[in-house]
Amino acid sequence: MKNQHLFFLILSISLFACGPRQDKGKSVAQIDPATQRAITDSIYQHYLEKQVNDFPTKAVYERYKVYPVDAAALDTSFLIYRGQLLDIVQQKDVIQLLPMIDPNIKVDFGGGGGIADFVKMWKLEDKDQTSDSALWPLLENILSNGGLFSNGGRTFSAPYTYANFPNNEDAFSSVVVSGGGVRMRATSSLGSKIMTNLSHDVVELLDQDGPDQTIQGETYPWIYVKTKKGEDGFVWGKFITSPLDFRALFDKSTTGNWKLSALVAGD
Repeated sequence: MKNQHLFFLILSISLFACGPRQDKGKSVAQIDPATQRAITDSIYQHYLEKQVNDFPTKAVYERYKVYPVDAAALDTSFLIYRGQLLDIVQQKDVIQLLPMIDPNIKVDFGGGGGIADFVKMWKLEDKDQTSDSALWPLLENILSNGGLFSNGGRTFSAPYTYANFPNNEDAFSSVVVSGGGVRMRATSSLGSKIMTNLSHDVVELLDQDGPDQTIQGETYPWIYVKTKKGEDGFVWGKFITSPLDFRALFDKSTTGNWKLSALVAGD
């Protein structure tokens, strides 16, 4: 049954790739340019208003810092694509998701790739497991946390903690404090002494296997870090992000359509 379900999932890609049927009503080509622009502007405004972050569109660079940035609004086609993809992810709709993905999507650094590997990796081949897939919260988090264009505007990288990570920092030994005024404590406890407050700092990772603690219904481990000033202490894991965590790459094809081309972690 799993193989049969996978077959129909992959088949849906080819059906969507052929484009919508134009045998009823007007085709896109028959709509006058002014109307096309009005429709596009309306959709753009819709997704602009639905933005889930208030990050600036231009990156701010400061030594030992990784500030939030989201350049998506600078490209109408990408902002609309991302908004539609986020809607699909929130609905956990596999059939609608697959056409948004590059058929050769990269899923790891060991040679794995393609729709079949993507579906298998995220347990989307069995409709009874689809809604519980870890893909949905992961993608929603990535899509909600900004990013930057590269490659002449034809590639978008997300989240910002990956896209805006400084080239001169070691991604293996450093992590980002993804928040403002985050408290670094003397021990791995919410009640321990506050050593300093950190805001969007790049810090050295000393130990990521501290004890878990649940705060307001969310559970994360305490992460042991050292600041650029040499102070060491513990930060609750919700506010720690590694540039080697899962990140997404989106590429614009020669036809102008955006696709999710990579969803990988590590290096």
